[in-house]
This record gives sequence, structure tokens and C-alpha cells, in this order.
Amino acid sequence: MKNNILILGAGGVFGNLNAKYILKNSDDNVFAIGRNPRLGSEFSLGVGLGSQRYEYHQIHMVFELEKLKKFISKNKINIIINYAALAYANSWFDPQHYFRTNTLFVSELTDFLAGLDHFDYFLQIGTSEVYGSTLKPADEKVISPTSPYSISKLSADLFLQSMSKVRDFPCSIIRPSNCFGEGQYVYRIIPKAMLYILEGKKFPLEGGGKAMKSFMHVENLCSAVELILQSRPKGQIYNCGPEEATSMAKLVQKICKVLEVEFDDHVEIVQARTFEDSIYWLDSGKIKTELGWNLTLGLEEGLSKMHNWVCSYQKELNAANISFELRA
Repeated sequence: MKNNILILGAGGVFGNLNAKYILKNSDDNVFAIGRNPRLGSEFSLGVGLGSQRYEYHQIHMVFELEKLKKFISKNKINIIINYAALAYANSWFDPQHYFRTNTLFVSELTDFLAGLDHFDYFLQIGTSEVYGSTLKPADEKVISPTSPYSISKLSADLFLQSMSKVRDFPCSIIRPSNCFGEGQYVYRIIPKAMLYILEGKKFPLEGGGKAMKSFMHVENLCSAVELILQSRPKGQIYNCGPEEATSMAKLVQKICKVLEVEFDDHVEIVQARTFEDSIYWLDSGKIKTELGWNLTLGLEEGLSKMHNWVCSYQKELNAANISFELRA
């Protein structure tokens, strides 16, 4: 039987590429929801165009929740993948917006879903930032959030676990490492660095790039999502990331290698970001042991895919906003 899968936050890169992955690897119907009209091809990548199994709809999940509920009922949605989140490096300013989107919305939506006979499963896309900075790979039990963003995401995770235990709500949570992929907003480090270098400008590397994160191409997350939806465990949390963390400096060095330029000629050191954890590093042993997940696309190959995308849309991407704008 075909599933009717709803992807929330599908206007963003990860939800969009997960829709592409599902359309390619299954016969399921995909309903995509984003708060904005569908973006241009440089970001949407034409995902789903011409497919009878794909629909994109503009619905603001926070301010149009009743509209979303009616959409879910009308289309007999039985699986939801929730990528919708307000996420930015510095959430200490206007933190209430993060809790409205990342916590309150999730609680209101899942309370509604729990009363639907046709609904089967809710998968929450969490964040590795709930672990804070760690000296060794963090397993699913190590909790130390350090920002309003990570606290708001953790609050949603705790609520979902309680929903599973108390109301038998069918859900799980996956906490991926720092993902990237084609169609990513250009204020993120990988597309931003590539655009700077291709335009002959020096890339501003904050704090010398000492902070470390576990970068992986989003295709690896999509394969993990597929495994979870196949087995549909209840109330579980799974980490999902590479075995090693990479410093921002080393990441930019790898970008320079892909672009065939010298690091020292194309990078300048600028002041470090305030309130930044020093390292995000995940222990993904649980999802490997229980579901058989492993990385399918390495960092270098993922960066090459990003390079091809940036070169294909360089003009359009240079016209895009390279700074984050906080919106309701």
C-alpha cells in the first residue's frame, strides 16, 4: 500500500532533498509543505516537477496550523517527517520565536494527530546541538543544550517521548550531525565559502576555524529516515552522523581542494562567533546496530556535488542573501 507522506519544512534544503529521495526510491506519494512559495530552481532543484506523486503547498505551520490540520485530514496523511524548525547559530536574540516553531507547534500538531484513525507515524528531525560540546562522541543519553535553539528542540523531543509512553503515539526522533546539500541557503558555510572563492574574494573564517562539527551530505540522513520509516520503532532516539568531527578550517581546506585553489590565498581569519560550542560529535552506534545504517556518501564526494550545484547556479546564488534574517 502506498503511503501518503507529508514533509514539513520541505521548502528548505533537507526536506526538499528528502522528498527527492523518497520519489526516487519508493512508490509513495509525497506532500511537501513550506512556509514560503516554492523557491527558484537554484534552491528547489525542480524536485517533483511533472510527478503525479508530488505536491508542494505553502502553509505557515505556526500561524496556519488549522489550515495544516485540514490538509492532513483531507489528504489522509499517514506519515509525517518534520524538518520544520527555526535554526540559526545565535538564538539568544528573540528566543521566543524558536520555542513557538520548535516546541509549541510540535506539541499542538501531535496532539491533533493522536486523534486520527488514519495516522501511522511521526518522525521528528532533531539536532545534535542538544548534546552541547563533547570531548568524545555523544550517545543519545548525553544531554547538555547551550542555546535557546537547542533547548527548544530538546523540549520537543522530551514531549514526543512522553506522548509515546503515555498516549502510545507512534513517533521517533533522529538527531543528525551537521548536514549539507545542494540547494542550501548561501549563508551556510559550504556554499558561502565556495561562492566567495569562485568570485575571487577571501572567505572570512571565524576564529581561525577551530570549532569542529560532524559534516555529512544529507543523502546519508535520507537513507537513515528510510530505515526508520520501514521499521517504525516507537519512542526511540537515533543519532546519525560520521565517526569523525571536522574543524571548520579543515572543512574549508577540503573545499579549496575541490575548487583546486590554495587555502592561504583565499581565506582570511576574522573574529570568532560569540556563544559557539567547540565541537559537535556523535556516537551513531545505536542506529547502525539496530537498523543497519551506514554512511553511503563521504564528505569529499558530497563537496563535489555541492561544487557542481554552485557552478550551475553561480549567477543566481550570488544574487541571494548571504546573511540570515530572523522571521516569524
